[in-house]
Order: sequence, then structure tokens, then C-alpha cells
Amino acid sequence: MTKSRLTNVAIRATALSALLAGFATVAAAQKEKHPAGPPVSTMGTMKSNPKANKGQATAEAKRADARDDKAGKDADKTEDRAQRSALNGARSDPKGLLKGIKMSSSEKSL
Repeated sequence: MTKSRLTNVAIRATALSALLAGFATVAAAQKEKHPAGPPVSTMGTMKSNPKANKGQATAEAKRADARDDKAGKDADKTEDRAQRSALNGARSDPKGLLKGIKMSSSEKSL
């Protein structure tokens, strides 16, 4: 091959690669972009991601469990508080519990 023919081949190859790169750029720019934000509304129905639905359901279940656990703990605390109060009252005034009770001498000896 002659020098001029090699130059023509090189120029054509360069031009072709530039065109291919340009087409790739245009094709990438025309790709559909998904909008950020909430799901798209279509004719009154909502389209959402199944993974997001599963995650939402899991989060709601965990919140419900936490509420139930808290309610149970609050009930236990209330019951414990009442028992503690009664026990403290009994310890603080043992003579008051026996006030007005008469025991016979045989009962006292036991």
C-alpha cells in the first residue's frame, strides 16, 4: 500500500470511530429516565415496588410488636408497683395490723 492510501484508511477509521462514539452518546441520552419520588399514579391505581411493599409491611409489623411489648411492660410495672406498695405498707406498720385483736393466754403461748 502506498502512503496516501494508508493515510486515507487512517482518516476514514478515525471518522468512523468518531461517528460511532457520537451515536453511542445520542443513544445514551435518549434512554428513559425514571422519575424520583413516589410511585406513578395510573388511572387511579398506584404502581409500587414489591420490595418496598415488603419492607413497609415488615416495618409496620415491628412497630406493632413494639407497641404490644410496651403495653405489656407498662401493665407489669403497674402491677409490680401495687404489690410493692402493699408490701411496704405491711412492713412499715405491723402493729397496726394487729390493733384491736385480743388473744387469749393459750394463743399467746403459741
